Amino acid sequence: MRILMLCDSLGIGGAETHVVTLALGLIDRKNEVTLITAGGVYEDKLRCAGVEILYAPLNLRDVRSIAKSLGIIKKNLPRYDIIHAHTRLSAYLATLARGKYTLPKIVVSAHLNFSKRGLGRFSKWGDITLAVSEDIKEHLIKVYGVNENRIILTENGIDLREYSGKIQDKKRIVHISRIDSDRSLVAFLLCKIAPKLLERHKEYTIDIYGSGDKLAELQSLASKVNEVLMRCGVVIHGATSDVPRVLEGGGIFVGVSRAALEAMAMRLPTVIAGNEGYGGVICKQNIPYLQKSNFCARGLVRACEEALIRDISSLIENEALYDTCSQAGYETVLRFYSKDAMVNDASNAYLLVTGGCKISILGYFGFGNLGDEKTLSVLIKTLKRRNARVSGIISRSERATKSKSAFSIIKSSDALVLGGGNLLQNETSLSSLLYYTAIIMLASVMKKRVIAIASGIGEIKGFIGLLAARLAVRRFYRVGARTFCDMKNFRRLGAKSVKLMPDLCFTLENGQIKEEKSAFLIIFKDGSEINEGIIKSIAERATLTPIATVISGDDCSESVKRICKELEIGLKRIESYGELCDTMSHCKFTVTEKLHGAIFSLVNKKVCFISTKTAKARSLYEEISRRSDELKIKSPLFSVSDIAIQNLKEVGAFDSDFDKLLSSLRDDIKSSIDTLI
Repeated sequence: MRILMLCDSLGIGGAETHVVTLALGLIDRKNEVTLITAGGVYEDKLRCAGVEILYAPLNLRDVRSIAKSLGIIKKNLPRYDIIHAHTRLSAYLATLARGKYTLPKIVVSAHLNFSKRGLGRFSKWGDITLAVSEDIKEHLIKVYGVNENRIILTENGIDLREYSGKIQDKKRIVHISRIDSDRSLVAFLLCKIAPKLLERHKEYTIDIYGSGDKLAELQSLASKVNEVLMRCGVVIHGATSDVPRVLEGGGIFVGVSRAALEAMAMRLPTVIAGNEGYGGVICKQNIPYLQKSNFCARGLVRACEEALIRDISSLIENEALYDTCSQAGYETVLRFYSKDAMVNDASNAYLLVTGGCKISILGYFGFGNLGDEKTLSVLIKTLKRRNARVSGIISRSERATKSKSAFSIIKSSDALVLGGGNLLQNETSLSSLLYYTAIIMLASVMKKRVIAIASGIGEIKGFIGLLAARLAVRRFYRVGARTFCDMKNFRRLGAKSVKLMPDLCFTLENGQIKEEKSAFLIIFKDGSEINEGIIKSIAERATLTPIATVISGDDCSESVKRICKELEIGLKRIESYGELCDTMSHCKFTVTEKLHGAIFSLVNKKVCFISTKTAKARSLYEEISRRSDELKIKSPLFSVSDIAIQNLKEVGAFDSDFDKLLSSLRDDIKSSIDTLI
């Protein structure tokens, strides 16, 4: 899955380390993760793990910086399946960048009980919200009116592999937090109680880690306290990104939220104290209450000097309490706050919103053409594997659409997918081109993504035809072009995001391969250019019996019947892919006028001779020749025009060449489908 995360910065803080741990966990599970951020101390760690970092001034709140951030998000939005925002500003900008579209889906993490005052009233909470505690969930429902069914509870997952160092027996009282006006209460309280506490416990020091707008004031206070103590009892270390190494020093931890969980993971006895409340010494009795606020003590009594002195002293003086508190904290993290649990919550949220993604499919379906119907079948399976639901089929055939209007099908979907084939062409009729153009324009007007899957461009004649094709192609969000030639044609008509994506039917399994082959297969098309003279010549040269078939009801034309009658061979209507595979198993090679006849032949490892009368057949012939040259193998696809020369002699053991060719085609399909859907 392709995930774009948005985070103000990668500086020191609980939300930031939450983002880092989650990104690394998602990378471990083979997701593609990109982070848009203002940067910070964790950049190198993320890059080394494979996370792409894009810079935007999300940490600044002036109009120019916000506009720049919006532009960067909007530019990168189309590449991703999921946008995961971790701040209110980034969530708002992601929603603004997506506009009226419903894709990509947006997930928002709520790390605090945000106020609705001022600009807070414009907060956006995405398609799904991940709340890091129960009280935040209740706040979202009560204050912002977020639907309870759209909120998933998650936790501050801790990577226990990082927090497994050997604890030293140092006499320290450790506090880690931002030293900002809304986060520094406990840091100042620790300085104030230092003379009384450290006079009582002379072997201890107070170590404070963090930075912010109150850091200078805190340093000044600590300096005065140390003068009173006549020793360096309070040490202000500044910010740190290496929390595991800090906590390895041992001691007692005082703080809240993620920093407290990290200390608990390292088996440090912990006192929960912060700007939002005071929870006291961690123990089995108070852990359930503290979990509701993500160990922030929201709603509890205010932190004060007396409570801190009492609880810290009790841990220093009571060894049994120290050990009990240490074990209770560790077991809590082990049970409820693992990295895997956090990644599972995010992954479930992603699957939930993408699973709700509804796709409408446009194509030439419902007319009994085996190639098109098999393409539809494979496409639907591919979409389901990516947790998308098919909301309806749009076709000129009422049998395929089940009498639903194109408008109603598109309205109920998030995206319109062109399901393969050369839909944009007027070789057969202008009305066909205008019909498909109208559907594409309708989807675009309704703000639905239009995606072409394994599609081609047929021959387009005349000014009106060219204008219609340009209008349609320029509405495409992404294009998977069936051949290299189609890719160039899409770009020539104005498509922007084009990737090479061979026909989905190349992913089909081949049928049974028999040793004894006494025939060759002919797949006819209406308006056949393969005449009885060519067939007689092939039969004589190859000393094989011809088997005549059609794979579409429309191809049982009078001209085809006449040829079969003159050759005194029966004409067989193939109804299914399995039946075609069985018929091919008796044949040494195939002669076809149908594009999918050639594709089915190659999948079944049959050398094929194809009529290159149509643009799509020529494109396939050129594509297979190009790939074969690149792979340095013999091409198993020949032109019917070459059939009378020496090519029949070359029909032999192509198995290894087929394997290389099919592997190349399937690799391109897999890599392209992952970026298109």
